[in-house]
Amino acid sequence: MDQQPAQIASHRGPGRRRWLGIYLKLSAALLILSAMQYILFPESLAETMPRFTTGVSYSYGVICLIGLYSIYLMMNWRRLGFWISLLTSAISTALNVVFVSAGSAAIGVLIALPLIVFLFWGGESRLWSEFK
Repeated sequence: MDQQPAQIASHRGPGRRRWLGIYLKLSAALLILSAMQYILFPESLAETMPRFTTGVSYSYGVICLIGLYSIYLMMNWRRLGFWISLLTSAISTALNVVFVSAGSAAIGVLIALPLIVFLFWGGESRLWSEFK
């Protein structure tokens, strides 16, 4: 049962790729639903949160669509997708602090953390090195 580090890394790699794929697909589904809510039904959010105007709702919808593009890039192993995802997360966190609540912003940050863990944690088996 003596395995070389390279063999151990290769065994972890496919599992990490699978979990990253699941995470990205779930994120894409949630972004699609969110974009539909923000773009098609902005008035429903304004009823419960008075500071959440139609313009803010459309801004969130555009951020969701940009997030979908970043997921597409990551599914094609492009580093730019990660950087776009990081930027949209930062923008949406700032908007959440201003228009919703700090708690909502904290939840958004926690939702983005698995992506960073999948890409950077794990030594030789980390996925970041597979991105172009």
